[in-house]
Amino acid sequence: MISLFEIIMLLYIREARRMAEKMKNIYYTPSNPGSYGGKERFQRAIAEETVSRLGDVQVNEWLAEQDAYTLHKPVRKQFSRNIVFSTHPRSQFQADLCDMQALADENDGNRYMLTVIDVFSKIAFVRVLKNKSGAEVTRAFDSILKEGGAPKKVQTDGGVFGIKISMVKQVALAAVVVVMGCVGIIALILTLVQHHLVDLPHRMQYGMVFDAGSTHTSLYMYRWPGNKENNTGVVSQMLVCDVDGDGISSYAQDPPAAGLSLRKCLESALAAVPANQRRETPVYLGATAGMRLLQLQNPTQSDQVLEQVTKVIQGYPFDFRGARILSGMEEGAYGWITINYLQESFIKHTFEGEWVSPKGRKIWGALDMGGSSTQIAFTPGQPVQDPASALGPKLYGYQYEVYTHSYLCYGKEQAMRQLLVHLLKMSRSTRPVKHPCYHLGYNLTLTLGDLYDSPCVARPVTFDPASEVTFTGTSEPLRCLNQIKNIMNLTACSLAPACGFNGVYQPPVSGNFFAFSTYYYTFDFLGLAPQSSLSQATTTIDTFCKRTWDSLKTEYSEKDKYLRDYCASANYIMTVLLDGYKFNQTWGNIYFQRQVADTDISWTLGYMLNLTNLIPSERPLVMTGVQHGQWAAEVFFIAFAVFLSLMVLAILLLWNPRGNTTIDAITL
Repeated sequence: MISLFEIIMLLYIREARRMAEKMKNIYYTPSNPGSYGGKERFQRAIAEETVSRLGDVQVNEWLAEQDAYTLHKPVRKQFSRNIVFSTHPRSQFQADLCDMQALADENDGNRYMLTVIDVFSKIAFVRVLKNKSGAEVTRAFDSILKEGGAPKKVQTDGGVFGIKISMVKQVALAAVVVVMGCVGIIALILTLVQHHLVDLPHRMQYGMVFDAGSTHTSLYMYRWPGNKENNTGVVSQMLVCDVDGDGISSYAQDPPAAGLSLRKCLESALAAVPANQRRETPVYLGATAGMRLLQLQNPTQSDQVLEQVTKVIQGYPFDFRGARILSGMEEGAYGWITINYLQESFIKHTFEGEWVSPKGRKIWGALDMGGSSTQIAFTPGQPVQDPASALGPKLYGYQYEVYTHSYLCYGKEQAMRQLLVHLLKMSRSTRPVKHPCYHLGYNLTLTLGDLYDSPCVARPVTFDPASEVTFTGTSEPLRCLNQIKNIMNLTACSLAPACGFNGVYQPPVSGNFFAFSTYYYTFDFLGLAPQSSLSQATTTIDTFCKRTWDSLKTEYSEKDKYLRDYCASANYIMTVLLDGYKFNQTWGNIYFQRQVADTDISWTLGYMLNLTNLIPSERPLVMTGVQHGQWAAEVFFIAFAVFLSLMVLAILLLWNPRGNTTIDAITL
């Protein structure tokens, strides 16, 4: 007969077993919220699944029996530690035994590990033990000491054994350390208080651009401070080098010679840039209308020329960023950027040494004429109607809308070629061909192959390239002007009156303009630069064109290869400006200039300014400064701290009191 007490005990045992099994399932099931966690999370999981809450004691007792809980308890980090001073290798070893009995079967019967570490160097040694008998531990220690050397002290759970430093030495060492700490604190305070931050000057950065034009190539070198003003560099010209020979497009039949022609200017650049900055100095080559025409005429030769100039430039220790052919719009826009930068329309330097955006900024237009194309760029007084003619450069934090157009084949050299072809066509069979723009007494003989060697003129279906034609001057300025107008279409325009020439859309010109390159060179020769009235320009050109070739040779040098063309180019310029761009009422707004602020007006400066937006700024260099008296105090206390440090080393290395003892046995 089972008593009531026994029944209750049986029920209690069964319930305890059921609860233990339930707790085991909760704790060792990874998907359960209470698994492998802390006590509180485990208690909540038990209460949710068993509708009963176990006390802290029961839970702690059960968790204490689980290896998964006890082996992975968080390591205590906040507890009292003994201070250990170790000044050199083998001054003190720390040793302990690790109990691995539970894993002995998997480790060839090895039940313990003896771990020893050099407190100074952190070099550790480990030996496995079958047991922790004195003989076994001694054998293991002997092996470690042979490998790592004998220490002065060995620290174990049983205490520190080894060579004892005398109490006098300890007190002296502690006193010196305390003084060193005080001196260090004083020196630190002096270093941190009453200091001043001083910005050091930024290092100059350099950049180069090759202007590979149709008639010649020039290298322009620029520099700017490493910092930026609204992400754009404040650039100045430091070197200009003219490449010997004609433009790179003239080397179509001998591409390697195009690259070799650049060497003289590259050597000049090598001497101008500091040696430690050459590798980070960007170099660009921009080819303009001459190469645009060669690309139309023979793309293979164009690529070969660019390949050869790239090969030569890459042979120098610069950061070459590539050689490419600029579009006409880019060439015009970069010329516009150059002019307005030099005129301080974008940014100006104040007397206080700061760069600021000028109030009521005056934006200038740009008129550029090369050998194979001519460009106009300006900010119109109305929105640009043709998106293909608008650019929006962002400079010094401000966005601009610029109208720009490039007339390919209407640079000075190609326009003169078109005029020759037109006169030959109009003469029919009359020989020699009369040229009203050439001076009386001047004759020019060309082969038809040379005359028609350009995509800018229409070739006859059949002609003999070796056949020659002679042009003879007649000094007729009025007829010259009329014949020049025949090579341009001055009437057709779907958006009239908002037109340039050849049916190209152009908003009415507004503001002042700088005319450079061929515009300047022609008008400067005639004494019309930098500015002249329209009547003065017309009269001067008319008078010059009526002169004979003999009178010109007497006054000017025959070596001037452009002497024969000044009359024709002057009339061509007047036609472009008056009939093409419609400067009839605003002639006085044009200034014929070659330089502004000792810097050449060229698209290259605008190109470099735009590219500095892509070149990272240097981080500002800051120096901390103090007054002289404070600096002297800092030096004294720092020197005193160094002296005390040397004293500590002397105490540790030289003072070694006698009476030291060694170890015969160690208790772990």
